[in-house]
Amino acid sequence: MPLRLGHSWAALGRFTVPLLRRWDEEHPDVPHQLRRVDDRTAGLTRGKVDVALLRGAVTVPGPAAELLLQEARIAVAPADSGLAARDTLTLADLTAWPIALNTVAGTTTLDLWPAGARPTATIEVTNTDE
Repeated sequence: MPLRLGHSWAALGRFTVPLLRRWDEEHPDVPHQLRRVDDRTAGLTRGKVDVALLRGAVTVPGPAAELLLQEARIAVAPADSGLAARDTLTLADLTAWPIALNTVAGTTTLDLWPAGARPTATIEVTNTDE
């Protein structure tokens, strides 16, 4: 029976392929399936996967969590905005722009900004494809 590895978006980014290759080398008798499930626990609490790669705090009871790595937060900006050419941005730099909030499995919320300096426009999405 394969190990079902869930993720809600981007899996482990650039570490995904090396992780899967290492699994194949170290456990050649246990196949794996990488499954994208768009929910906060990537299908773990619904029994769709055996283990999951999650971002952000695990706030549901039951699953045991282990920190694998920490990632820098990134922003995606229009190429002609002036922001795209900058090496770094602060949250304050983004307040004049609409902010996409992934309400299903995202880690960006308006709580990242101080109460009086939050973006005025948001777009709710349910996955990173939107």
